[in-house]
Amino acid sequence: MKLLNSNKNLSLMFFACYMFIIPWSFCIIGFYYFGYVASFFYSPLRPFYKGRGYLLKNLKTAHQSNQRFLFFCSSAGEYEQATPLMKRLEDLGGDIFICFFSPSGMKHALAKKESRFIFLSPADSLWHWKRVFTIIKPTATFVVRHELWPAFLFVGKYYFGNRLILINASNNKKKLSFISFTLKKVLIRGFLQVYVVAQSDFHFFTKKLGCHNSIYISGDSKYDSVFERAQLKKRDAETFKNLLSTCDNITSRLIIGSGWPKDVSIALEALRQLKTKRNQNDLQLIIALHQPSNKAIKELIEACKSSCLTYLMLSDFLDHKSLSQFTTDIIIVDFIGRLSELYHCADLAFIGGALHYQVHNVLEPACYGLPLAFGPYFTNSREAVQLVEGRCARVITRSVDLAQWWTEQMETEYVDGQMVKKLVSKHLGATDTILSTLSAEQILYDREATHY
Repeated sequence: MKLLNSNKNLSLMFFACYMFIIPWSFCIIGFYYFGYVASFFYSPLRPFYKGRGYLLKNLKTAHQSNQRFLFFCSSAGEYEQATPLMKRLEDLGGDIFICFFSPSGMKHALAKKESRFIFLSPADSLWHWKRVFTIIKPTATFVVRHELWPAFLFVGKYYFGNRLILINASNNKKKLSFISFTLKKVLIRGFLQVYVVAQSDFHFFTKKLGCHNSIYISGDSKYDSVFERAQLKKRDAETFKNLLSTCDNITSRLIIGSGWPKDVSIALEALRQLKTKRNQNDLQLIIALHQPSNKAIKELIEACKSSCLTYLMLSDFLDHKSLSQFTTDIIIVDFIGRLSELYHCADLAFIGGALHYQVHNVLEPACYGLPLAFGPYFTNSREAVQLVEGRCARVITRSVDLAQWWTEQMETEYVDGQMVKKLVSKHLGATDTILSTLSAEQILYDREATHY
């Protein structure tokens, strides 16, 4: 009798959801094609629609093994977070399919020469997703962080078995409207398993959202992703490090990562103060601008001249085997894409953006075990908050603060870097936690899906 009632409740739930999904699908398709037509007259809309759904036609020709895993990523950040788990699943013999909502995420993956099958998500309708799931037949479907689309979750749950898994879930602390909160509360129940980043997120999902699924605290796989990328780039990083180590008489090197004008200004002033105080040329700045345009580099050169500091472009001497003939206060990075490797060449790092708006990526330099500093606007980054709370990073507001911190780190042999290294090590392993739990509950094994 209890089983009969359970099946009856499930049928009623399915019927209620189905009655919602049908009009939802029609509305979404209507908005989708209205936007598509509008994109012919309003060019900023075109990148969103270009290629969306087109690659879906090629899914039938994609190689399919017995283990197939679909990852739904919002954009490039979510894609990078999920990369370690994708690699582990491939090691187990699985095939990976990646669905992006944002065209920028797909563009990022293509730029990295991603070899897995990738496509842009279709309009969130019952019929579109039934086609996707029918072709792929995923063993399990992973949603990274927050892509909670009603039709997608409905089709995944009720038509292809309850094997939807949410990873890297967190409370973004933005105040949600009543409708958004209620919808999220309903949609979160469509997942078989939920993996949250921290204890506070566990409390939010269980107490606030009423999540009754299997919920686990796994940590954030972003740490695994950035750490593994840093290890892969160490060979190139060593090339830069060996080159810069031949500079004459440099005892300490500070890198400004993703620097904005305010960041650069106080860094140049801090270096000038220390040069005056120490009366020797043993300190050096590497400045990597957030946007190294010709105009920005010219302005930086003028600022160096005004501060009576010597400078050289990194690109000017990369072909040299030795820099022993060069003596310079500033190395200006006049190209993009190599910041991670350059972090490996420094003794400490000042991360830009947080003096005027929000801090940039602090995790990359943290994975190299560098002492870190940044401005006061850092609460946009969970990692930056953890570093400050753990007293592993210094908040800088003035040039004198930066000069004092730089001096302290030299005198203590960069002790803060060891603390940063320990904090990063503490947060590694989210991918292995997720994988071990999935294996223990046999989620990774192909099984007969339940269809209604």
